[in-house]
Parts: sequence; C-alpha cells; structure tokens
Amino acid sequence: MNESLPVYANTLGAFQQFFQNITEDEIINANSMWLPAFPVDTIYSLLGETEKVLCSQGTLLEITGNCIVVGDIHGNIIDLGRILRFCQANPYNRVLFLGDYVDRGEFSLEVVVLLFSLVCMYPDQYYMIRGNHEFPNVNNIYGFRDQIISSFKSEKIWCAFNKVFEWLPLGCVINGHYLCVHGGLSPSFKKLSQLKEFERPIEKFDQSFIHGVLWADPTNQVTDYLESQRGSVHDFGPNSVLKFTKVNNLKGIIRAHQCVKEGVLNHFNSMVTTVFSSGDYADNVRNVCAVLIVTESGEKSTKFFKQMESRPKKASFNYYHPFSFKNNLGTTHTIISKRNTDKFHKSKMASRIIAKSIIGSPQITLPLYKQTNKLFMHSTTV
Repeated sequence: MNESLPVYANTLGAFQQFFQNITEDEIINANSMWLPAFPVDTIYSLLGETEKVLCSQGTLLEITGNCIVVGDIHGNIIDLGRILRFCQANPYNRVLFLGDYVDRGEFSLEVVVLLFSLVCMYPDQYYMIRGNHEFPNVNNIYGFRDQIISSFKSEKIWCAFNKVFEWLPLGCVINGHYLCVHGGLSPSFKKLSQLKEFERPIEKFDQSFIHGVLWADPTNQVTDYLESQRGSVHDFGPNSVLKFTKVNNLKGIIRAHQCVKEGVLNHFNSMVTTVFSSGDYADNVRNVCAVLIVTESGEKSTKFFKQMESRPKKASFNYYHPFSFKNNLGTTHTIISKRNTDKFHKSKMASRIIAKSIIGSPQITLPLYKQTNKLFMHSTTV
C-alpha cells in the first residue's frame, strides 16, 4: 500500500487488473480474472472514510447535469465492470446507483468495496442510495453475511458494513425533474421534504413511508395503492404517481427493485421507469443488463449491454493481496485462489499507473506490483 495516498485510492487502484480483462461487451480473458483480497484493517479504514462522505450528504440527494442511473447490481462484479467501462467511454457528469449492491450474486463484498472506493475518491460524481438489501435483516439471509464470514471468519465486519449502510441516502432528485428511489411511493409519502428531513442513521425500515421508498412496486391493478405481495407495503398505481409528481413539481420517478427482462421498463406512460443492471440475474432468468441515461434537459435513453454466453463463476477467479503485509511466514504474498499453492513475492515498485476516474476526473498515481509469474507484467490506464 502506498501510505502517502488515502485508503480509497489504494483500494480503487487495486482493481486495475480486473479492469484490464473486461470491456463493455466482453471478458477478454475469462481464464485469468483477478480480484484483490483486502486485509481487515484496510476494509475498516475504507468503511470509516465512506461513512464520513455519506454523513456529509443529505438523506435526499439533489444533483445536476447528465447522469447515468444504475439499477440493482446484486453482487454482479462482471456487469458492474462493464457499466464502469461504459462510463469511462462516455464521460457523463454523474453516476447514480439505486441500491441493492449485495446479495444474490457471488461478489457482494467486491462490489461494495469498489463502489465505496469510487464514492470516496469522487464524491461529486458517484452517488449511492440505499436499497432494501442494505439492511441486516435482509442481507443476513441472501448471501452477503455468508461471503463476509467466509472471507474474514468473523461477522464483525458484516456488522460494520451494515453500520455504514445506515448512512446511505434514501433518494435523489436529478435536475429537479426525477425522483430516484429504490422502490417507490407509499400512501403516507406526500412530499419530498419528508425524505429531506428524515434523520439518519436508519437502522430499520419499519416506518411506513420509508418502507414504501425501499420496497414498493408499480402496478396497473389499482389506480392508487394496493397491498403488496411483498408484505406490509403497498404497490402504487398511476394516480398516486400523478398526484405525487404534481405536488412536488416533478416529471416522473426512476426506480429499481424489480428484475425486468429488457433491463429497463416504462410504466404509466413513462411517468415511472424501472432500471435493472444485473444481467442473467438467476440461473433460469435471462434478463438484459441496462442503465438509464438522463440528460440535463430531462430526456431519458437506455444503454443495453450485450448478453454474455457464459460468465465466469467465482471458482474461476484468482484473488491476490495487492498490499504488502507481514504474515507468519515472513513477507510473502499468498494468492488466495483455486491455485492456493502458488505464491507471489513482493517486488520493489515495478511501475506506477495512472488511475483516473471512470468518467475522466483528475488523475491520481497509484502503485502497481509486478508478479513473478508474469501475470502482472504490464500496467494500463484504467
């Protein structure tokens, strides 16, 4: 680790080898996919820095400029990498993530570490709001807790992640036109000021209108509200959207929360748009990964990502320690991977890479270590 740089600069730079092997449309070398495995103290430091950034933001974000809106990721590091590559090639001013970063997929930990690193490095360009899976009573069931315990042999870090999740904003207004939330509306959610004034940290979603913001779905079965199959929450109809947008002087609502086959789905004459950004969400679900592009003038368009014939599973990934540390055997770096007998030794600084924002922010210099088996011999700009 370069101790002269903040922790999030180092963690972000450590993902460079992953980005070398992925583009918008394909995985370049599926047999040589690498991800960083971070030590406990690095994770805690990153969580501390992330909490500072989130605490400085409001419960309701307000951003301006062209914006890429990203739906559920659910531990899908491959599609997250493809989306960030698209952001790099198309330098829009802002990138907003609508929650549900964890669970379901195999890479919840890596997804959150990468996103937290981006939010800390570029807090005026990358934004995250909270989904219903960023609560411990949900992510202790659907995979995030299990991955944390498997990685660190302790649930303390899982608890620490959830403490940071408590500070995530609940919504965002883009250019004064669109309210972006994870779920939707509820009968008791009347004005944007309710979100703006709601105090964090938020431990539970048992408050009525917060429950709807996180869990509600649009429906054509009713004009206003209908009890949802998801539990103690209401689905919302077209009249509820018309009333809410009129009172709050909005053009519409952008939300995530539901897997839609084509990645983006419009409801109620495009007053509501659902975006889902984790392709092939389940083994028997062949849905498209997509993001929504919102211009400063309020126009919406969609970027669809090519469906992949096959995606590498976690078992085919290699993990490596990007930072130097001493272990019981000395100063040897051990690769945590299917090839767990391989070892890798820290060299002197082999090169330095320029890691710039995925959307073209100011550059920062990050360290790159060279691996003895020549898998890391070349540096690239990410």
